[in-house]
Amino acid sequence: MKTMNRHARILALSCAALALALPLQSLLAGRPTGRFIDLIDQAMRDMPVRRTDDARTNRGAASSDSTRLLVENWNPQGCGFTDHAQFSLPQATRLDRIDLWYNWAQQERSSRYRLANTNGRVFAEGLLARDSCDPYQGAWCVATGSPRISLPAGSYTIQTERPRVCQNPASRGQGFIKAWGSSSKSSPGSAQVVPLLGSHWTIYEEIPGGRNWKGSWIRGGSSNTFDAQWRDSLTGQSFTDVIELREITVNTVRLYRQGTKGFYSGTISPDRKSIRGGASWFPQGAFWTAQISRD
Repeated sequence: MKTMNRHARILALSCAALALALPLQSLLAGRPTGRFIDLIDQAMRDMPVRRTDDARTNRGAASSDSTRLLVENWNPQGCGFTDHAQFSLPQATRLDRIDLWYNWAQQERSSRYRLANTNGRVFAEGLLARDSCDPYQGAWCVATGSPRISLPAGSYTIQTERPRVCQNPASRGQGFIKAWGSSSKSSPGSAQVVPLLGSHWTIYEEIPGGRNWKGSWIRGGSSNTFDAQWRDSLTGQSFTDVIELREITVNTVRLYRQGTKGFYSGTISPDRKSIRGGASWFPQGAFWTAQISRD
């Protein structure tokens, strides 16, 4: 018992010392504090890469033993805002995870991003998820995504939909970014461009026994949302729902269906005109397909 009390006293004194080290002014400031960023930065560097929310648990690519920190430009100085972050890869690389230091709106949980090279060639697009936050300034949180894509050597830009990524002179005006990955077995230039989302998807879903649903998903402008409609082959009944694109890479796609609160996943064809896969609520043997129209 004495040993346990001594350890508790040491822990309490350590916590008190840390609290005193954070000046009151930094806790009340309207931007991320330098010392706090140092602390969370070190903690994130030391802890293993892991997945916590639903969208990332199913991917889990960055937990590989070969994954390492590739890029980092975070620093403890105050922030301005930008809508992009740039990084360079000296060799062909498998990019598994990206983190940005992002200022989120109150109810915002995700934000779209696009990954392209300096020539404007798009390699991936998807959603960044809201993750670890500053406990004193809840709007400042990590925005994390998992591209899971092999990239040739070169320079790249992560473009966000809003200019809320932290940047300062110490980062040379570039958004704060960390990236994890590993050496890629793909030869330089072997990555393909992700498919265009198109404007209209013709959908077919079938379960064992021959029952099927034929549908049409209409994309809302240039958004990642589709207004969907199907007809049941058994009853003839029509119904609607909303589909949200959550992730798209070189050869895979993942979409969220609001009504079922589940996910479609699929493999994109080599010509990038069709998709085939399953869904989280499908029974064994069921499948769905999509034909992509760009008219």
